Amino acid sequence: MVDLHIEGEIDKETFNNKRSRLNGEIMELEQALSASNPKSVETTLELVKNWKNTASDLETLFVEGDDLVKSDLLKSVLWNFSIKDKIIANHQYKLPFAYLEKMPKNAVFDDWLPG
Repeated sequence: MVDLHIEGEIDKETFNNKRSRLNGEIMELEQALSASNPKSVETTLELVKNWKNTASDLETLFVEGDDLVKSDLLKSVLWNFSIKDKIIANHQYKLPFAYLEKMPKNAVFDDWLPG
């Protein structure tokens, strides 16, 4: 936004209005963050478990989904991927899915937890 303003692509009034709105959003987010209570360990573990289960279901969703579902899944899980002959030839997982790449399909959730 600053670059656009310097290059004359947006006028000073538009720049100042947008900057004010962004500063207001930052303040609201900081207030919400400071007001939120830290989540309990159990709640955090439940969220991680749900995320792991969702990630485990991605293959089924992909196989059973139509072209739009497949496209959306690829875009949300992978980046920098290429397709050759209808097969993913090259890929990198987005976070947090990158952590799952080395996990066996039959991994037990409790094994993820330390000691």
